[in-house]
Amino acid sequence: MAAIKRAKQEPKPESDLKHEADLKLEQADDEGNDAVTQSLKSIEDLQLQLDQINDEASEAVLEVEKEFNKKRRPVFEHRNLIISRIPRFWSTTLLNHRIIRQMVTEHDSDCLDFCTQLDVEDSEDIKSGYSITFTFAPDNPFFSEAQLTKRFVYSEDGTLDIQGTVPTWAEGMVSGYRQSRLSQGRLQNARQPVYHVTRAGHAQRPCVAGQRVQGKQGAGSRATAGSAPPAKSR
Repeated sequence: MAAIKRAKQEPKPESDLKHEADLKLEQADDEGNDAVTQSLKSIEDLQLQLDQINDEASEAVLEVEKEFNKKRRPVFEHRNLIISRIPRFWSTTLLNHRIIRQMVTEHDSDCLDFCTQLDVEDSEDIKSGYSITFTFAPDNPFFSEAQLTKRFVYSEDGTLDIQGTVPTWAEGMVSGYRQSRLSQGRLQNARQPVYHVTRAGHAQRPCVAGQRVQGKQGAGSRATAGSAPPAKSR
């Protein structure tokens, strides 16, 4: 018994103490890693809940936007009617835009002098795209169309399809338009539309009818494929 008592009282070798300490540290690390893993899993689950709520909020916002688009429409039409009485209103407005005016050639400017209305309209479901329509005076000598429309259509995979009306140029006008583009160093196609306005008041180089452009929606949109386009300025 005395020998057993002495053995208990004798200090453990340093190597044994170090081994026990290492085991305790490993156990603490394992417990800590488990806690971190569980916390990260909880955060991920909560984020999924937030994503679902955000999707529901986006759909609700779209429904409200549809309702107010109907209320805005008659006001926009009335405003367009008044604007049409002001000579060269839209050409003056567009050429005073610091970005757009850098992209408008002299020939474009001449065409825009006959623009009497500019209308931006959402697609019926809002999120799939919108269109910009330019209406021209009957005495427009450049092309026969009363209206030129540019459509922006968003697909589910994030592709933006841009479609533009191809003007039927009056005799001699195509060569003049082409020469104007060449002098600016920006000739793209003699068939392209003469307008350069995008949603939200930003300028964009015109695209040939049917051209497909890869890219996500701009800032200010609910930036996922199939979501609502950026808000426009009227």
